[in-house]
Amino acid sequence: MKNFLEYSGNTELRKIKFNIGNVKDREVYWLDVDQCQKVRETVENMREDYLMIYHLGRDLGLRRCEMRWIEKKDVRERTQNFIIPGKYDKQRIVPFHPVSLEYLQSWRRKRENMMESAREYNEEVEEPSTLLMWQRFSRVGKMAKTTMDKRLGDIEERSGVEINGFHTLRRTFARDLYNSGIRLKTIRDLLGHESIEVTEGYIGIQEDKKREALSIAHQDQVNVETPSDGIGGNQTPRIRQNSYRITSRQRR
Repeated sequence: MKNFLEYSGNTELRKIKFNIGNVKDREVYWLDVDQCQKVRETVENMREDYLMIYHLGRDLGLRRCEMRWIEKKDVRERTQNFIIPGKYDKQRIVPFHPVSLEYLQSWRRKRENMMESAREYNEEVEEPSTLLMWQRFSRVGKMAKTTMDKRLGDIEERSGVEINGFHTLRRTFARDLYNSGIRLKTIRDLLGHESIEVTEGYIGIQEDKKREALSIAHQDQVNVETPSDGIGGNQTPRIRQNSYRITSRQRR
């Protein structure tokens, strides 16, 4: 419904609060440490545009649409911030990752080479304002969705790791922060979500809690004791109760 109203040009869309509850569970997917290492080693030996796309998704948690929208002027090297033009015109600030400056400098050199190549065919060609771009002969422009999907597919093929879409990179970014003890509010702000509840669902915290519940139930079963009553070896089952401890992360 929300997407339909937005498509129809509803100017009051941002004032409307939709609350239809959690209609269904969503299976979420992210990369583990070994997969991340394998993919990074792969993209660091590919062209600069592949590396930049991976960096924006995996290291900064950007959506695919945000990667396409971000402009050169939105990259603030002096303050080391990215100004992200998020969904529904909700701008946010994402600080540089420790490797951002290195990757940006490499990508800038590649852009300059692309523009030099394009101007060999047409001296008047104008450089795109977007951070990501493509070039073919004299033609240049903002990177299309299909081009980005193709780049991600190439990374999957070269690395041998199934990434399963750009949201997997973004979710892996957020899961790493959560597992490092970063507060959900901070993760929400970095992702540009409307609420902490959205962030919890997005990175699979509810799934973690379900697994934890089953683990506790299994441990209770394992802890069943059968002490002898001393008469003919008869044994009376007794269940030792497990206490549920709140971790420091859950307190936050």
